[in-house]
Amino acid sequence: MDGKNIKVGDRVKWESGGGVAEGDVLRVARVSGRVGDFVYQAAADDPRYIIETDTGKRAAHKPETLTRA
Repeated sequence: MDGKNIKVGDRVKWESGGGVAEGDVLRVARVSGRVGDFVYQAAADDPRYIIETDTGKRAAHKPETLTRA
């Protein structure tokens, strides 16, 4: 699936260092920002999806790294 079809509220998964991670899309960032200690770069034509995992952690990912879970 093309990650650009993912929207707020979708359950998604992605490859992480420890295997496959899952979470829910909270919002789509179109400007750079911070998630915890991580600073992400985003733009209107290069968004990042802000995701909350089942353990309560948050992450920012490019759409092409995500698929619906």
